[in-house]
Amino acid sequence: MKKLRKVYTWVLLLALIVLPIKTALAQAENLRSGVTTERIRLVVDMDKPYAVKEKALGPRLVVDIPTKVAKIERILVRDPLVRRAYLEPYGNAGRLVVFLMARFLSIKRS
Repeated sequence: MKKLRKVYTWVLLLALIVLPIKTALAQAENLRSGVTTERIRLVVDMDKPYAVKEKALGPRLVVDIPTKVAKIERILVRDPLVRRAYLEPYGNAGRLVVFLMARFLSIKRS
C-alpha cells in the first residue's frame, strides 16, 4: 500500500510540473494564406480560439493576438493588393501585420 501511495505521489508531482509547461508552450504558429477573386484570407493556427483586436493604420492592418508567437514568420500572399504580411512576437503576445498597396477597405471575421 505504501509503494502504491508513493507511485501516486510521483505521478501527481510529475503532472503538476508538466501541465504548466505545456500551457506555457501554447502559441500561435503556421501562418497560411488563401486568395480568391473576392477576398484574401490569412489564417494563423492557434491552440484555442482567442479574441483578437484589429486596427487599420493607413495602408497597414495590425491584428493583436493574445498568445505567444515564437518567431517572425513571413508569408508571400499572391495578390497585388498585399505588399507583405508577417506574424511576429510583440511583448508577451504576438501580432499579424499586413501591408496593403491601398488604404484598407473592410474587415470580415470568419
